[in-house]
Amino acid sequence: MQIQIHGKAVRVSGSHQELAIDSRQFRDWVANLDPRFIVRSIEFQSVDFANHGVKHQIKFIKFMAEVVDVKGKPFSGIVFMRGGSVAILVILECEGVEYTILTLQPRFPSGYFAFPEIPAGTMEDGDDFVGGATRELEEETGIKIKRTDLVDITSLIYGNKFRGVFPTIGGSDEFLRIFALKISVSHEYIQNLQGKCTGLVAENEQITLKVIPLEDLPLETPDAKALSALMLYKTAKKFGKI
Repeated sequence: MQIQIHGKAVRVSGSHQELAIDSRQFRDWVANLDPRFIVRSIEFQSVDFANHGVKHQIKFIKFMAEVVDVKGKPFSGIVFMRGGSVAILVILECEGVEYTILTLQPRFPSGYFAFPEIPAGTMEDGDDFVGGATRELEEETGIKIKRTDLVDITSLIYGNKFRGVFPTIGGSDEFLRIFALKISVSHEYIQNLQGKCTGLVAENEQITLKVIPLEDLPLETPDAKALSALMLYKTAKKFGKI
């Protein structure tokens, strides 16, 4: 099988190749691939599907590409493909103090059973980034908001220069669009969130919420999403963008 990438024929082989080629993740990757990468072949090694009953909704793709520059010099072509994800820094302002929400949940790949992170999730077919962030926030915290309540702080900082924050750029295409939600709340509101159990059973989620002062975030979690979000939020405030 062959496909076209930047007008050049690319040999394709491997597992679920037609579904992988037609996936949102792969199409977005091709559309944003720098033409200085010359792809000669792609072997799809594995394709994993969503675990909540959606037919052919691809979550992860692993492939190996033969890729060179214009002089024929090769690059590493191993890719773990996830596509775009979203993360939300929730800022709860109460009597002049800013708080935020962590979701404690089992993260088997890391080995941690109650890993603290900010609300986040991968994109689903048909999602745009704002819609995905709104959906994930409600699923993981129970907080219902309008799309216009969210501020895309990656866009505020980078504009169109970068698609988001890239946590594992050496081996994965995954990037995070990070949003901020800032609302004024009462102490009762915070108490009702503290220790609340949330998450979608259909997606095997077991989440417990933890509300902490925003300034304590770096002490409470090593989550790259959270630390990136805090830095971008502070940068946006420093330059008067938020």
